[in-house]
Amino acid sequence: MTSPEKPVPRHKKESFFDLRQAFDSFMGERPIKGLLQSMDELFTFQFADRHHFPVDVREEENHFLVSAKLPGIPRQQIHIEAIRQSLMITVTHKEETEMRSAGSRSYYRGQSLNTSSRTISFAKPIDEKNISASHKDGLLIVTVPKIRGKRITISE
Repeated sequence: MTSPEKPVPRHKKESFFDLRQAFDSFMGERPIKGLLQSMDELFTFQFADRHHFPVDVREEENHFLVSAKLPGIPRQQIHIEAIRQSLMITVTHKEETEMRSAGSRSYYRGQSLNTSSRTISFAKPIDEKNISASHKDGLLIVTVPKIRGKRITISE
């Protein structure tokens, strides 16, 4: 035998409805809505755009060809490192800002440092000593030679 559910008193339903309406109104107000939108834009910009750059990997007969689109990034801010069977591309973007007020003695100087990196793992052994890279018009191309093993014939 199940017990019948107790009905919720009307004043409790109205209290919940009033609370929900007040919360919706509060969250819809311009200062809060603007703050939430600014936070959303900050996280979208910081994590989606700045920390990831597109990388394409193609396997050719004798080498892998890795290309990365890095528009506006000078060659000096790109670092490439081969570790075992992988390649790590790191971009360090250093930006300095300096502002002086013409009429007053105010002076502002700021500095920011952002680092992004991508690691590419290869399915076959690579020749770390003979990796070459070029950078032109925002396109980084890295040629990663494969190591060929000794072919073994199977006897009957």
